[in-house]
Amino acid sequence: MLAEERRRRETVKLEREERERRFLEQQDKLVRSAWEAYESRWRGLHDGTYPLSGVNLAFSDIPWPVVGEIRGVTELDRGRLEGFLLWEGSGKQTKQRVRDAVCSIWICRGLIGC
Repeated sequence: MLAEERRRRETVKLEREERERRFLEQQDKLVRSAWEAYESRWRGLHDGTYPLSGVNLAFSDIPWPVVGEIRGVTELDRGRLEGFLLWEGSGKQTKQRVRDAVCSIWICRGLIGC
């Protein structure tokens, strides 16, 4: 009876770990995709290919450093920004990741000065 209970607990533990691993993999893919879109949209803004020529730039067209779309300033909150900028799956240190996001996009493209 005791061995059966241990096996059951071990099975439950392994199933929970597997669900967590799958969830983290999905999150990693989601954030990685968001980073690719973020950088691609900034390149498009910089070289004039995004948004389409002749279309006015809307708030939602700005590549905000978050996962998912932003429709208004109220959707820009600390948690979403941190979830994107502090994502550990990029292989970069946090400081370098934040620096890359801010400097290479906002400063180097003349949007803000240092």
